[in-house]
Amino acid sequence: MCSCLKALRFAVSVPVLLVALGGPLALGGERYAVVIGINDYESMGKLSTCRADAKAMAQVLVDRAGFEKDFVILMTDDAQQAKDRPTLGRMGQRIEQVCQLAQPGDTVLVFFSGHGVTVGEKGYLVPVDGNATNAVPLEKVKDHLGSSKAGTRVLILDACHAGMGVRGVGGIAGDLARTVNFVMLLSCAPEQQSYEEEGHGVFTRRLLDGLAGAADADSDKAITQNELFDYVRAQMARWSLKSTKTQTPVIFGDTKTRLALARVASAAPYVEKPTLKVYREWPFTAAEAKRRQRETAEALGVKLEEDVDLGNGVKLTLVLIPAGQFTIGSPKDEAQRDNDEDQKQVTISKPFWLGKHEVTQEQWEAVMGANPSHFKGAKNPVESVSWNDIQGFLQKLNAGRGAAGFSLPTEAQWEYACRAGTTTPFHFGETISTDQANYDGNFTYGNGQKGEYREKTIAVGTFAANAWGLYDVHGNVYEWCSSPYATEYDGSEQKGADAQGEHRVLRGGSWLSYPWACRSAPRLRLTPDARSSLIGFRVVRLAAGP
Repeated sequence: MCSCLKALRFAVSVPVLLVALGGPLALGGERYAVVIGINDYESMGKLSTCRADAKAMAQVLVDRAGFEKDFVILMTDDAQQAKDRPTLGRMGQRIEQVCQLAQPGDTVLVFFSGHGVTVGEKGYLVPVDGNATNAVPLEKVKDHLGSSKAGTRVLILDACHAGMGVRGVGGIAGDLARTVNFVMLLSCAPEQQSYEEEGHGVFTRRLLDGLAGAADADSDKAITQNELFDYVRAQMARWSLKSTKTQTPVIFGDTKTRLALARVASAAPYVEKPTLKVYREWPFTAAEAKRRQRETAEALGVKLEEDVDLGNGVKLTLVLIPAGQFTIGSPKDEAQRDNDEDQKQVTISKPFWLGKHEVTQEQWEAVMGANPSHFKGAKNPVESVSWNDIQGFLQKLNAGRGAAGFSLPTEAQWEYACRAGTTTPFHFGETISTDQANYDGNFTYGNGQKGEYREKTIAVGTFAANAWGLYDVHGNVYEWCSSPYATEYDGSEQKGADAQGEHRVLRGGSWLSYPWACRSAPRLRLTPDARSSLIGFRVVRLAAGP
């Protein structure tokens, strides 16, 4: 038996490709797949790439190999619905269901990535709730496929120790040697290791590329078992030379018959679609904040920052903020907190763009044609603007920009972006100094020291940014939010401009504020027509994506 992790998958952890021959280049009818990936086992060691392998396989089958989405059953240990969790009972049932459903001329594919074990010379696939003695016999899976009416039957196993013994893989390779009805493809030769890279097995990565179309050597839009093997073997040879590691795929069975395994639209390597995530872990480090930003940018196909041209050489820079879950408000023991800061868990379900700086006077003037600010300075934040005034600015900013959708941030968006993963009173820690923000330095917070009182606004970006690249979220000017004020925050994500309320919320503190008012959590409320040299804003826009 084996309980090895997939960090280094040994030769016994071989993907296997079994295909029942259905005639030369036959790939008609419907195509069905059961795709299984398990990372977090209940009673065995956790694995690292199985879910990713399975999800990528399901995606390439739909996107590039002609499988309909409704006919690809994806079973993973993180599935939301019970029917899609690969338990001992459900795994076999789903495979049997698909095999029985298929008719002559159809294709059935079963992919499994997870733990495999050997008992004697028999191989077993371990479900999420199974173990070394309670698993699905590989022979039973083979029998389901063998009894199917489908013309093409494929079984791909990426399973640790699924029965590499004297009779071959799972005790069934001996059968293959005596029949012309199956072909078997292994990720590596005996005594070799099966490696990983970039979140997938090295072999699986090449297999995905091949099935997507890269293996279509004769450009006939059909991938045969020979073409797939030749492509993967050549790519693995290149990888071995580059990495100085040896991993050689092996093919068994009747390789003379040309069977189409996939029908493709183009012969090009498969590019996996990144997934937009809603990150659940909170709090997190600055390094993790930046990683989440990069992942979200890659998933959306955008840069971390975006410039909006306002004309006459004036630009407004937006910073991408990833979706995620966080705790709004302050803990009961935070010094000088207010009664309306009670904590609530909030989910920001979509990534968004937020102004890198508070809107400046030159930006306001580029849009509105005038500058209402008391403390003049092109790079200083615009101030003395009411919530109502800003609605006019947003209307002009959005004009001619299609679905650009600029608005004020909601209260939840503002604090989530301000904190950037932190739970301390300020994004930079437990206290504040006038080297970090513009406020009334005659007063202190926590163990902080007195500092400079500038008595006016200063240029945006004077101090260091938070982990997401946002400047001046503490001090300089209060920032209007779209959200109406309520004494107890209700935990809603997008309670914005259309919601009713006598007062609107402002956040972040100002040049005149005591340091406690510049914390991440305090909530100022004013009527929408209020103006002051203490008050400015920054803009938000939802990012493209699902």
